[in-house]
Amino acid sequence: MGQRVHRRGAHSRTPLAGASSIRGVFGGKDVAFALVFGLVASLSLFGKGILEQVQEETGAFDVIPLLAAMVGLAALCLLLFKLFDSDRFGRAASRLGDRVFVARPANVAALTVVILLAWLPVVALMYPFHIGPDTIAQLLWWEGYPVFDPSSREFIPGATMSDHHPVFDTVIYGAFYDAGKALGNPAWGMTALCWLQTIAMAAVFAYGCCWMRKRGVPAALCFLALAFWSLNPTFPMLLEEVVKDITSMPFFVLWFFGFVDLVLIVRDRAPVSLPRALLMGALTLLCSLTRKTLLYITVPSLAIVFVYALVKAKKKPKEGGKMAPAARSVLVRIAAMGGVSVLVMMVVLPKIVFPALGIISGGVQETIAVPIQQISRVVTVAGDDLSSDDREAISAVLPYEELPSLYDPAIADPVKDSWNRDATTGDAVRFLATWAELGFKYPGEYLKAAQYLYDYLFVGSYGNDIPVVWWGWEDRGGADLFPGYAGSVRTDGQEVLDHAVREVAWQGSLFGKYFFDIAVYALWAPLFSLLYCLRRNPLGAAMLLPVALSFAILFLVPASQPRYAFNFVFLCPAILGIGFAVKCGVESRVGFREAGLDPLPESASRKAN
Repeated sequence: MGQRVHRRGAHSRTPLAGASSIRGVFGGKDVAFALVFGLVASLSLFGKGILEQVQEETGAFDVIPLLAAMVGLAALCLLLFKLFDSDRFGRAASRLGDRVFVARPANVAALTVVILLAWLPVVALMYPFHIGPDTIAQLLWWEGYPVFDPSSREFIPGATMSDHHPVFDTVIYGAFYDAGKALGNPAWGMTALCWLQTIAMAAVFAYGCCWMRKRGVPAALCFLALAFWSLNPTFPMLLEEVVKDITSMPFFVLWFFGFVDLVLIVRDRAPVSLPRALLMGALTLLCSLTRKTLLYITVPSLAIVFVYALVKAKKKPKEGGKMAPAARSVLVRIAAMGGVSVLVMMVVLPKIVFPALGIISGGVQETIAVPIQQISRVVTVAGDDLSSDDREAISAVLPYEELPSLYDPAIADPVKDSWNRDATTGDAVRFLATWAELGFKYPGEYLKAAQYLYDYLFVGSYGNDIPVVWWGWEDRGGADLFPGYAGSVRTDGQEVLDHAVREVAWQGSLFGKYFFDIAVYALWAPLFSLLYCLRRNPLGAAMLLPVALSFAILFLVPASQPRYAFNFVFLCPAILGIGFAVKCGVESRVGFREAGLDPLPESASRKAN
């Protein structure tokens, strides 16, 4: 009597029982997603070392550190899942956050000032600016120097400008350059442009903090976002750079916020207000005009939302067997948001405006750098084995015999720049068909071809530009643009800043190693957010579509440069906060509020918020 009965297995200490206990505490889906994150992140952490071992054939890679990292990162992922889920985290600093992060002009202006004050020391050290060869070429064309192709370096007789870099940006840069020249120093104009885009980006970040709070992100995470955007020296350093990737960033970040709202509007079957449609259409066009690759991010994303809206409209009861007028209005406005940009970028500018103004097209090779690099690798290692048809298709667009000497696994520019400018569209199509066919025969060579792409997947690459006042195209007139500033030379302030951030913080500390790494922003943060959304509400994955397309675009670039991954860095807090935008089923009602409607009872609205 009173004797305790011991059931076999009740206190088992076997690994299987331990795994079951973990699954019981965290949930099977959580554990599975955490293991996925741990596996991908650990491979990212050790990827470069593994590749070096394989390529040098120095023996088997030690898997113990890899497994330990996988377990540790999976555990970290589980803890973050629970932290984000906890009510305590959700309520932390909520009262203060509700007062601070309000999307009113006064609050946004105050937060903008806070961010600018935090950036001020870095902005001062970066004075006057940082300008690279892309922008130098644009300024030379604007100032009337002979137009040349930046890829082939050949002059283009009769051309007034090249669309190799966005013409819209060229006009902006040229206008500020001329304004500075009118005041006595062209450098003043470029400095003013840097300050203007710095203020604009600070305002967008300030609005972003308020937007995140309004969409259900906990106040604590909003404060962390404010700290990240304010205290990370990467942002003020980059914003003192004149380049298309930075000029486009305020527009793209704002567009991303609007895109998330659009998904919520379609989810709720709410109306898309005319001001919102006009704003999203304008932002989509500005993104495309300032950075052409954004056309392939914004428009496909809007197209997917259009399909989502169409599906939702078909599920809704119809009036007289026809689609409701409100649903048709939503579809028309979403289509117009992206359709205008496609019309302008694909027809109006290249077919009408550019020929009339003598502006030369940049060429198709800029968008297929990786296929060109992969074909060059195959020709280099197995050129004698290719068929005559393969050789003919390649020779029509590339100098077949020269490819082995031009090929460099670290950069695609040498082979990309050898593209035949007289090749027809049919030649390009046959080349791409040959590329696809050879991919099945030489998959290993394709993976080895563009090793610079590993920087976006594997930890170990610095995620910031190395500043100088200006550099590039000295032999084409670049040295004439900014009297008093020699090419490829830093100011004392830029030297101090680069040493502090790159050599001390990134190279000299464990925290900085990850905080300034490209792969952490391009892969780790989006992956964690995706997994968090999938376990909470798959709709969040749709909101991350522009992020996924940004990642896909990375595999079209000709070289490893931090600026190609800036989308992830600038959007990082918003990417991590997306999961909270779908935390409740009815928390936003964005479209109804804009239309002056609220189909929910007041009590339901309070409960949702």
